[in-house]
Amino acid sequence: EGSVLNESSWAVWNNMTHGPTESQLYMASAVSVRDGALRIKTQRVPGGLRSPSGTLYNFSSGWVESRGKVFNTFGRVEVRAQLPNPSAGAADHWSDAWPAHWLMPEPTTSNPPNVCWPVGGEIDIMEGYRPRGGSGSSKQYAVLQTYHWAHECNQDEWNKTNGKFPPLNDTTTQIDFTAWHTFAVEWTPKSLVWFVDGEE
Repeated sequence: EGSVLNESSWAVWNNMTHGPTESQLYMASAVSVRDGALRIKTQRVPGGLRSPSGTLYNFSSGWVESRGKVFNTFGRVEVRAQLPNPSAGAADHWSDAWPAHWLMPEPTTSNPPNVCWPVGGEIDIMEGYRPRGGSGSSKQYAVLQTYHWAHECNQDEWNKTNGKFPPLNDTTTQIDFTAWHTFAVEWTPKSLVWFVDGEE
């Protein structure tokens, strides 16, 4: 209900990147709170921005995380969100910024400590995905919900059966992801179950 991000729960990345394959530099100026909602703005930056390493980025975007502040094992986690229009990005992809909400291991409490990705797991509550049927302006989009895991660093062993909502073979259901939707995961010692607007 506030007008600023609760810094006891959330940290904002500033002048940071998430690897060499991404097109944006994460800037605190891209993150704001208005009308009771967190807003993350992605935009092209004329002339670009230089990262601390000197790399030029043509886009800025925002990143918030609760690492080191709020974390738990098991439970239900919900994110109510509006996603950017998929047409704003590259052909046959969602927006170049790849909208996503993840659960990652807490480095201070993980076992082993400070695990490397994806040892310890990554639970994707929601990631903007790609077109599922149709062409041109009639393309319909889905979100992806996944669990990544591994025994060794950078050796993702997810079984390629992640959930897509709506399913990619569904060519009739149209969902406007620029409207508000509730994305959720229920995590127990024996299962992960994902939901979109209450639908498993």
